[in-house]
Amino acid sequence: MKKLKKITSILLSMMMVLAMLAGCGAPKVTPDESATILLDIILKGDNSKMDSVQMTQAEFDELRTTIEDSMISQFDSSGISIKDETKQNLSNGILEAFKKVEYEVSTTKEDKKQSEVEISIKGIDMEQLIQDLQADAQKYASENPSLTQEELLDYIFNKEAELLSNASLKETPETMTMTLTNEDNFWIPTEDDMANITLLAMGGTL
Repeated sequence: MKKLKKITSILLSMMMVLAMLAGCGAPKVTPDESATILLDIILKGDNSKMDSVQMTQAEFDELRTTIEDSMISQFDSSGISIKDETKQNLSNGILEAFKKVEYEVSTTKEDKKQSEVEISIKGIDMEQLIQDLQADAQKYASENPSLTQEELLDYIFNKEAELLSNASLKETPETMTMTLTNEDNFWIPTEDDMANITLLAMGGTL
């Protein structure tokens, strides 16, 4: 979870750069619309409403590339030796898991400079996923006693990627409040709130 939180600081920096390009005055979309579009872009890779938040296709592509590259770099810095193909599979699995996340957004407080939205989010059921992964890994290890540690780790991470791609959601949603500030005609969330969204998307709790 800490690795995913680090990624959000990069995402937030990019969103603030976009805000500088958006001009002055009141935002063109409401806080809840802006938060929903932002979540759609980051979690689902949905660019259908990016024009509403002043994002170009090139900026969208750069953001999505940054998300993927950030995940890969976090795997590299983890100290665990896994194949490049496995890192890519795990990154793809996380992105596929994000697409499954469900959320509802509503504005609870709004003024010209700062607003608040309530987000109800159903994240990935990581508890079930971990149980399934442990059971599978134990079975695979018992059936293949000659495996090296590196081979077993590679299998486990690839299996995790597969389970993430087919993961189910938690039955009970988590709720959080996101604070948005009007920065040059663009509603910008805080870094902590973006980190919390990522945490909840991956099935964590606040």
